[in-house]
Amino acid sequence: MKAALRPNARRMTIPGRVMTKVRQQDWFAVVVELLVVVLGIFIGLQVTDWNEGRKQARLADGYRQSLLADLEADRDSALQRATYFTTVGDYGRKALAYFERPPTGILPADASAMVTAFMLASSVWEYRQPRATFDDLKATGNLALIGGLQLRVELSGYYVSTDEMSVQWNIVPDYRRHVRSLIPPDAQNAIMAACEQIVEGPVTGILRMQRDCRVDLSRWDVAAILKGITESPGMRQDLTYWLSQQDLVVRLFGSQAKAATRMRARVEQERVR
Repeated sequence: MKAALRPNARRMTIPGRVMTKVRQQDWFAVVVELLVVVLGIFIGLQVTDWNEGRKQARLADGYRQSLLADLEADRDSALQRATYFTTVGDYGRKALAYFERPPTGILPADASAMVTAFMLASSVWEYRQPRATFDDLKATGNLALIGGLQLRVELSGYYVSTDEMSVQWNIVPDYRRHVRSLIPPDAQNAIMAACEQIVEGPVTGILRMQRDCRVDLSRWDVAAILKGITESPGMRQDLTYWLSQQDLVVRLFGSQAKAATRMRARVEQERVR
């Protein structure tokens, strides 16, 4: 009978074995069983914490890599727009200089070049900051995964500052509506098709504008178009104001590119710590 009970005894739970030892007053065995329970719980908690730590580390690394990619894309976007709006400004200065010319005796080819300059000077390129990672970090409450308090403050300040500057960057000037209302739509399409390219980028399309672009506009009465533009009331003033904004926009985009570079370096620095 005792031999038959031994398999059941081996299968007895820890609480059952502890109670048995208590009844037998085998206090040493009771202490050992309790230590086994405590040690098992401790190891279980440590394994859980270790697994959770690894999970958080992988999540943090994923966020960090995504944030670095966003900052790099923001830097590239700012540099591309600085180049683009520099070219737009060059066309604007060429158009503005025409107001100082005598109004008669211009050759058709020169008239086409001037209409092209007036048209391209009205170009805009909307700025949208790559910030999906930062917005997700804020929404999920995971911003602390990226780094310490100082870095989080700097990141927040970086994106707030960009929001404020975006108002300036995304202005659609009165000059654009004014001059384009005087150029036939097909002529506008011919100019943009010849002078501006949309290149596929890693996030969105990249606009590239040719310098000193020449377009054959002989299908239209370019002399009449040019006359209508230069004699339209307020055109010179609208162009002058838009040019002043262009210079500011180019400087701001240059500043944004430097800020994105610095912020990217800060995120990298925090990862090394």
